[in-house]
Amino acid sequence: MNQIKLALTLLLSFFFAICSAQHLSQKELSRISDKIQNHNIIGLGEAQHFYRGYYNTKFDIVKHLIKEESIHVIVLEASINVTSMLNSYINGETVLDLPTTLTALNEPYSLQKAGLYNCLEIVQMIDWLKE
Repeated sequence: MNQIKLALTLLLSFFFAICSAQHLSQKELSRISDKIQNHNIIGLGEAQHFYRGYYNTKFDIVKHLIKEESIHVIVLEASINVTSMLNSYINGETVLDLPTTLTALNEPYSLQKAGLYNCLEIVQMIDWLKE
């Protein structure tokens, strides 16, 4: 039984190691664009929070869809007050201490001592959006 648990743990570790570096090809991004053409709302979730691969993949998709002018609004699972401040920051209307603001975005996760938004991948996405 211990051997089965060990093998399963190693298999899962290998799977997550592969996912942590996933980037989509241009062909895959184009297929996503084709599939969402007739939809007003799309959702980009993840199977599990805090995996770099999910963040990188979602960022690749968001960048592609913005460049293709397929999306015009991004919604985050966070406080409307904080996301409003972040929106003003991205649009150059205000100056923010980004780390403090991203920590405030974690409000729903603070009881779990988790930081869903204050990570490098989210900072990179916000910087890209601001540019």
